[in-house]
Amino acid sequence: MRHPRIPNKDQAFLHSCTEILFGGGSSATQRAEAIERVGRYLEELVISKENDPARTSSAG
Repeated sequence: MRHPRIPNKDQAFLHSCTEILFGGGSSATQRAEAIERVGRYLEELVISKENDPARTSSAG
């Protein structure tokens, strides 16, 4: 399923990780590496959102 707010390259990356994790036939090492890659992706996504000057604070 495509998500309009996620860039195509990110969707492809997440799809490949999903295939490794849930598609079967992957080793435990491959699954662990996929989990690490997704974790790094999410960290970078959060950091980029936190550093986005266009982002407004909902506090206050």
